[in-house]
Amino acid sequence: KNMFTQKLKTSCKYISIGFGFFSSYITYNYQNTIGKCITETLPENFNYIQKWMQWKTKSTLTATEIYMLHLCHVLSNSPMFHRYHMTSLLIYLASSEHKLLQEISLKLLSVVQFPDEIDVDIYVKKCSNDILVGLARSKELNLKWFLPFAASNNNSVPNNKKNTLDIVSSILEDIRCSTHFPETNCSIWLHNRIAGEVLPEDPIPNIMADFCTERDNVEINKRSSDAQYDLLILKYLDVLRKYSNNESVSKNRRLSKNIIAAVKSIIADCKDDNKVLFICGSIIANLAVNLPNRNEIIQQNLIAVFAHWRVTENLMLNAIADRVLFNLDYNFEKSYLSDGVYICHPNYRSSEKRSSDIIFIHGINGSPFYTWRLNDSVVKNSDTCWPKDWLSLDHPTSRIFCIHYESYLTDWMLACPYDKSKYSLDEKAISILAKLKKCGVGDNPIVWVCHSMGGLIVKKLLLSLENKVLDQSILQVTKGIMFYSVPHLGSPIATRCEKARYILFPSIEVNELSENSAKLRSTHSRFLQLIKNYSINCTDLCEVNSLPLPYLKINAVVVPRHSCDVGYGRFVLLDANHQDICKPHSKTDPRYLEVNSLISKVLIKNEFKNNK
Repeated sequence: KNMFTQKLKTSCKYISIGFGFFSSYITYNYQNTIGKCITETLPENFNYIQKWMQWKTKSTLTATEIYMLHLCHVLSNSPMFHRYHMTSLLIYLASSEHKLLQEISLKLLSVVQFPDEIDVDIYVKKCSNDILVGLARSKELNLKWFLPFAASNNNSVPNNKKNTLDIVSSILEDIRCSTHFPETNCSIWLHNRIAGEVLPEDPIPNIMADFCTERDNVEINKRSSDAQYDLLILKYLDVLRKYSNNESVSKNRRLSKNIIAAVKSIIADCKDDNKVLFICGSIIANLAVNLPNRNEIIQQNLIAVFAHWRVTENLMLNAIADRVLFNLDYNFEKSYLSDGVYICHPNYRSSEKRSSDIIFIHGINGSPFYTWRLNDSVVKNSDTCWPKDWLSLDHPTSRIFCIHYESYLTDWMLACPYDKSKYSLDEKAISILAKLKKCGVGDNPIVWVCHSMGGLIVKKLLLSLENKVLDQSILQVTKGIMFYSVPHLGSPIATRCEKARYILFPSIEVNELSENSAKLRSTHSRFLQLIKNYSINCTDLCEVNSLPLPYLKINAVVVPRHSCDVGYGRFVLLDANHQDICKPHSKTDPRYLEVNSLISKVLIKNEFKNNK
């Protein structure tokens, strides 16, 4: 015991030389209190930290921090570490208003180990909401801080899917009765539409069939019933997601509390259905924008759910967990991620100044979880998102965002007729711009990475800022754009769809992509002048291979060479089709090398400008 104590004191003495705050532990060790004595020593230690950091290099600071984390990890494996109240002290220091002390203490807490004889729940209860969120968002996530999510109490219900449907349906009815949305609101329209759908009955076994050759009828009926329930649950939850994105609902304390409780129950009941879980996460992320809801989410222990989702192998659950935790951490981030905005890096708490913002925007009918993954020839349906897994390592000081927007190839697929005007390129650009401002984009140099129609949205977005003298921050800091097969002058495929409009009913966005349309030519001409005026670096990657198009029953190059060239900057032809041109095989693939090179070029220029 004495030997361990001496080792602990010696280690803490070393750490205090590095950061100045562990001398608080020595005071605490002798006084056995987290009271006045420590409070009196902290200001002195803070002054020492500031003086120390003035002459210590960053590399020394990093090396000392690594040593501290290793030391804390090793020592906390012993019960004596906790009996000497070291964990309690770190929790106390993490509650400090001093940012540096708070940050270091949280990092140390994230590596604390708990031997079997130590009750983790005692320490969890001592943590404030901010500390729990900080631990959930730590770079080295320690799941021992987050107890497994309690299972649902609905095990006695024979059909949990029916129970889930009933829960969501009652919540939607409550929202409709408690708010005053117009009938043209899409949430109301969709709610009315699915409310009229007939719910499937529970399959009734055919006893006589068991004695003949039709023994499988029961199982077939059950599978059919389950499929109908699955579809209805997704529809109901998507309406609830749209409701939760409205301030009339998210700022209503009673409604929000009921929604959070309902979502908690659904997550427990549908723990193996990733599509349901993703929408549930989106609902919680929307509600987490408001402070009272944040407290309720943490109180319901949902933070443990999203901490565990962060380390799953499912990319969609990773992304939505990062979004929820980012919004819960508003006190640290001072911004939030709107519906459809996902942060790839850093997906943890970091006070490091960011050198740039890299923003990915997919094309029509795409998504962040499909468009920006590895090529299928490497791994079929891979969950590797190269902006998150590769680019974050090559540009660790950058922030990386992926933006999602709803789009449709045909009006047959349109969810709500009242939403039709919102799918135009102009409306999409306005919506995405508003969301980017809410997550703090506009202070750092921006590099846009866009595929297909995503590039046209970026062009519209930047042009909309051209004449706004008081609101040009995003335009002024835009330093680079990577275009992956962007139809600057339209696509012949869209023209074909327009000719067959009475059969295919092409959507508003497809109609806007008609080849050589006057509107696209005007936009392109204005944009070409804009990028020259602002000296924006551009790179165009152009497809040369045809893509099978099942709707039209043809194989074709979606964006031909003459339409793919913006006419300014670098132009590269690639052996790829429209779908896989943004899906690299490896880091040596030109599809990755080109975007990596463009970002490096922007960062070097910006660094040179700052040091000038």
